Parts: sequence; structure tokens; C-alpha cells
Amino acid sequence: MAEDTPEVNPMADMRHARETVSTFQKHIERLEVDETRPRSPVLLEPWESKIKRHRSNNSDGSSSRRGISLSSTRWNKSVGKEWAESRSGALWHEISNALEDVAKQFKGVDSTALKEFVSTRQILELGTEFVRIYRCGSKALAAVEKPPYAAGALFWSLQGVKQGDTRASQWTRASAERQKEWDLSGHLARFVLLADGYRRQADREDWDTWNTDFATNTSLYLCILRCFLIRDKKQRELAQERELGLTQQPQETQDRDSVPRKRSSRSSSSRFSRSSRGTSN
Repeated sequence: MAEDTPEVNPMADMRHARETVSTFQKHIERLEVDETRPRSPVLLEPWESKIKRHRSNNSDGSSSRRGISLSSTRWNKSVGKEWAESRSGALWHEISNALEDVAKQFKGVDSTALKEFVSTRQILELGTEFVRIYRCGSKALAAVEKPPYAAGALFWSLQGVKQGDTRASQWTRASAERQKEWDLSGHLARFVLLADGYRRQADREDWDTWNTDFATNTSLYLCILRCFLIRDKKQRELAQERELGLTQQPQETQDRDSVPRKRSSRSSSSRFSRSSRGTSN
């Protein structure tokens, strides 16, 4: 999918276009892991603030070969914490299982290598960016562009880049204002192109084995996006549980505090009654 990737048979993908688009459609339909969409990006702010702090600490924004090759090792050490953000670790366990399921679907994809790939800062940023737009963007992307149309548009966009008819920078270097005009397929193309470009530059043998055919490569990245959306769903569920716990706690405290006051009131009433009898005598 990179611009400089040689194509032995340019017509190979075209012969299977209908089948490939159908496959993309199925993966895009599976991106909607639930029907709940938050009205604001508040739940994403804690993670996005981490990304901003990381960027400020690395202001040069360099994506040199050396930096890319080291990042997966550096960030994989904290992958559970970065993905889970929960004391129990249950969220990371579920996401880990989802990634293992993805690895089983694709020949040559090792689950450990896939987890290391997803846990790199570059891919985490790309995934978080997509989730923010998909869930909380100004457009309801899934409603504006239905899966069949998104799948077809994604196919032709990526094929344009692969055949050299379109420059990848149209998506990879698009401004934020330009991205606001995109439908779902545009954001999918951006993730696929940037993720695949990062994988190639990393020059890791266990990631190079993923470079098979066009349909399989793209499907792998769509499956990775689904893992990010599963993570987002679970984060929102945990946030709702915490919010519910905080709203119940004050009431429980109030109920406990009311018991001593009632006892004190009865005790005071009893003392007053005895005092009254003594006075009357």
C-alpha cells in the first residue's frame, strides 16, 4: 500500500475487487461494537492528555528509523497499564484476548508481535485518533457512510495509492480542517496507510511477515481498529460503573450518619421523660 511498493500484476486486485470489497464491508460492520455513542469526548480526555504530554516531551516529532525501531520495546513494557487503565487488569485481559483472536485469523501473524505493534506509541495515537472521531466527531460517520459504500470507497482510495494514481499524503498529511470533510472511508484509509507505513519503516522481521496481499493487509488493520473500539467501549463501561459508585456512596454515608442521630434523639427523649416524672413527684 506504500507509494513505492512495486506491483507485479496490477490487475490482480481488480479481478477480486468484488470479493475484497465484500470482505472490507464485513470488517467495517464489525467496527460498531455497540449502539452507544457518548455525546462528548470527555471519556477520551485522560488518554489524550497522556499523548499530548508525550508529544511535548518529544517536541522534535521525529519518526526516524532509529526512533521507530526502539519504540515497540520501550512501550511494550507498560502495554497492560496503557491499555487497561484499571486496577484489576480485567480490561487488558479482554483486549489481549481480542488481539489473540485477530492473530489467529491471519497466517503469519504472531500474537505477541501484534500486541507489541499495537502497544507502540505511534499506533496507540492513531487508534485513539480514530476512536475519538468515530465516537465523538462532528459527523456520525457510520450513519453518513454506510458500510457497503465505505468499503467500496476504501478499496478505490487504497488502490489509487498502490497503483501510483494518488499520493498517500492526501490522507496521511491532511490538515485537521480537511479531515472534518471526510466520510468514514477517509479516516479508515488514513489509519491503514499510516499504520502500514510505520510497520514498514520499523523493519522488524516479525512484522514484515504480515506483508502479504492487499486484501489481507487491509483486513488486518481493520481488525486492529476494532480492538481499539472494544477498548473504548470497556473504558466507558468502567467509567459508568465508577460514576454510579460515586453517586451511591454519599447516600450510603447519609444513611449511616442518620442512625446515630435517631438513637441520640430517642435517648434525649427518654431522659426528658424521666426528668418530667421526677419533677411531677
